[in-house]
Amino acid sequence: MEQKFRPTDSLRGICALLIVLHHYPHQEMGITYTYDFGNTIVLFFFVLSGYGISLAWKNKIERLSKQFYIKRFAKIFPIQWLTVTLFVLFGINIESLWAIPFHLTLTQSAMIQWEINFSLNVPSWFLSSLFFCYLCTPFLLKLAARHTKRFVCFQICAIICFVLFVCVAISARRHNACEQPSEARRLASRKGGMNNGKEAGKRRGQHPQAERRTLGGALHGGR
Repeated sequence: MEQKFRPTDSLRGICALLIVLHHYPHQEMGITYTYDFGNTIVLFFFVLSGYGISLAWKNKIERLSKQFYIKRFAKIFPIQWLTVTLFVLFGINIESLWAIPFHLTLTQSAMIQWEINFSLNVPSWFLSSLFFCYLCTPFLLKLAARHTKRFVCFQICAIICFVLFVCVAISARRHNACEQPSEARRLASRKGGMNNGKEAGKRRGQHPQAERRTLGGALHGGR
């Protein structure tokens, strides 16, 4: 069994290194890339983890569902409780007190409020996602073992929903990318208008002096 997981474990290790590289300040080192591969690598990491869990538990999930939850939750909840406690004690990144119970229960990734998602330890969204995946795993494995046809239909529906989600996410990202340049142009034009107004004001302030000089010269010449 250990030999069976070695290729997937190697790929997971490579994905973990790429994720670290993605979060490293590469621009300061002069390293640039045109494709944001971080999201793709994270998705691939989840797929590999799910594949490994399915192979390890598919034949014993019927009788060991409780042990599965205990073993998996013991890996993610202690570190989350520790980090939340430290963040609260030192008052770090507390956008809302309502975020604390959601982070303690690892349910913050299901919330749409930014003050909950982006409070306390923000990268713990990964643990929150694992929590929901672990909740669904025994149900999905039992469904696959007992009702193969239903499981296939469920997989098809899940794939369709995932594709729709990706399409909506890409569309929203393009929409935001299109809005950002227009917003920048609007701010630039506003700033340019303010600068033009200041220059016009300066010119208006200089015109009376020029007019007085011209008038004074005319009077002096008339004399």
